[in-house]
Amino acid sequence: MKKPILHTAFALVALLAGSAALAQPYLGVSAGRSDFQADCAGAASCDTTDAGYKLYGGYMLNEHLGVEAALFDFGKARGSVVLPGSNAVTVEARARGLGLYGVAALPIDAFSVFAKAGFAYTQAKVELSGALAGSDDEWKLTPAFGVGASYTFTRNLGARIEWERVRVEFPGAQKEDADLISAGVTYRF
Repeated sequence: MKKPILHTAFALVALLAGSAALAQPYLGVSAGRSDFQADCAGAASCDTTDAGYKLYGGYMLNEHLGVEAALFDFGKARGSVVLPGSNAVTVEARARGLGLYGVAALPIDAFSVFAKAGFAYTQAKVELSGALAGSDDEWKLTPAFGVGASYTFTRNLGARIEWERVRVEFPGAQKEDADLISAGVTYRF
């Protein structure tokens, strides 16, 4: 029983040691369209889309596995409701934070597809104005995941498109998904 465990341990050490030569850190920036998956039923007006962006950096342990961190801002969702017997209340919600992911990639020459999953520490902020005024924010650790594709133009420079989803918990335990479809550039060291 000990021999198979020992062989597996040696194989893992050899794989990680061999992948050190292939290890490659990278940095990038992406921008695109964000969409809060909010229910707008009963709202006088509702706009759940905005511009979003992120700065990211990662380290590919080998050509198939890596880790990535991202600083993101999904922009704002806006809406208004009319309360009985009063004026309209405008609601503005914002989500931003920091994500940490495990990345699995499938390279095909200069092209690669990838999936990532992990967690995001998000700040969800809500501001009310009009008949009711005030603001509140909430920091929470929530699940996050995404899929995408990249293309390497040179040894160091590439392009990337991706879709990702972060679960955002707003004040009052209101949970919504926020999506970001983005395109950007990546620099590999």
